[in-house]
Amino acid sequence: MQSLSRKYRPKTLTDVLGQPSVVQTLTNAIRSKRLHQGYLFVGQFGSGKTTVARILAAMENCTETPGLHPCGKCDVCSGIYEGRHVDIEEIDAASRAGKVDQIRELKKNALYLPVDGAKTKTFIIDECHRMSPEAEDALLKILEEPPKHVRFILCTTDIKKMRPAIQSRCQRHEFRKIYWTIMSDHLEKVAQSEKIECDKGSINLCAKLADGSMRNALENLSKLIDYVGGKPISVDDAQKLFGAVGEMLYYDMFDQVIGGEEKGADATEGFRVINKMLAGGAEFSTIYYGIADHLRNLMIGMSCSKAGEFIHLTEDGKRRLRDQLKRCQKRENSIMAISRSVSQLHDAKKSVDFNLSPEIALQNWLVQSIFAFRQ
Repeated sequence: MQSLSRKYRPKTLTDVLGQPSVVQTLTNAIRSKRLHQGYLFVGQFGSGKTTVARILAAMENCTETPGLHPCGKCDVCSGIYEGRHVDIEEIDAASRAGKVDQIRELKKNALYLPVDGAKTKTFIIDECHRMSPEAEDALLKILEEPPKHVRFILCTTDIKKMRPAIQSRCQRHEFRKIYWTIMSDHLEKVAQSEKIECDKGSINLCAKLADGSMRNALENLSKLIDYVGGKPISVDDAQKLFGAVGEMLYYDMFDQVIGGEEKGADATEGFRVINKMLAGGAEFSTIYYGIADHLRNLMIGMSCSKAGEFIHLTEDGKRRLRDQLKRCQKRENSIMAISRSVSQLHDAKKSVDFNLSPEIALQNWLVQSIFAFRQ
C-alpha cells in the first residue's frame, strides 16, 4: 500500500503548502520564462524541497501542458514524479555524490542533450552539504559555466556547511517550517479523502508533533490509522500512541495556577498533575511545549478581540479556556502574571538543560506561577 506522504505529494506549485514566497517566486519565473540554471533550496526535512524540485522539472519539461500546470500523466511527468526519468537525475549526496568520481560522471552526462522527451537535463542533488571538498570543486566548475540545456537544483538541510562559492552561483530559496494549523487542515482533507473518521483533536496532535514537516504529519496520521485498525479515531487514541499529554491535564494544571477569587496559593493539585504527566511517560520537552502553548492561548485570549482567529482548540478545550479567561479578567495583573510565567517556564527549560530534574523544574515553575497570579 502506498504511504500517505507519497500518495498526497504535491504535483503542482498550487498544491504546495506553507511556502508562499517560494511558490510566488517560481510561479513568476515560469510565467516570464526567467528560470535560473542553478537553484539552492534550503530548509529542514519534510518542508518540500525535493517535491518543489520535481515540480519545477515537470513544469519545464511536460510534453502536454508545460508551464504552471503540468499534466502529471505524460511519460516525462510520470517519470519525474516517480524519480525514474533518465534526463531528471536525483542524487543523494550523502550516499553517492560525496565522492568526486560521481560529480565527474555528472559533468560528463551534462554535456549530452536530453534524450527522452525532456527539454532540459535537470540534476537534483539532495543533502548537497554532504559532498566532499573534491566533489564540491568539481561541481563548482560546471556551475560556473553550465551548458544551456542543464539545470541544477541543490537541496540542503544545513546551509552553514555549503561552500559560499557554490551558494553564490545559485538562486537561494528558504523553505520554512510549516505551521501546524496549515498541516492540520490538510490532514483533515486527507482523512476525508481516505474515508477515515477522525476527531479534530487527534488531527491537531498529528500536526503539532510533526515539527513543521508535512511528511512527518502524514506519517503520524498513517501510523494512527494503523493503530486503531479501522475504527473511528479519537484524541485518546492519538495520546496513547504518541505518548502525548492529554489536553485536559493542562487545563487542570492551570486551574490551580489561576485559582479562584478567594482561593489561596496551594500547589497540591498542580503537583499531582505534574506527577501524572511524568508517570505517564511524557518527556519534559512535551510538557514544556504544552504549557507554553496554553500560556500563549491565555495571552491571546486576554489581549485580542478576535482571539478565535489564532486559537485552534477542541470544543471542550474552548469551554475550559473561556472559564479560565473569565477568572483571569477579574485579576488586574493577569497579563503580567502570564508574561512572568512564560519567563519562568523558559528558566525551567534552561535548568533542565543543565541536568536539573524535570520534576523539580516543573514544580518550581508551578509554585512561581501560582504566586505570580496571586500578587
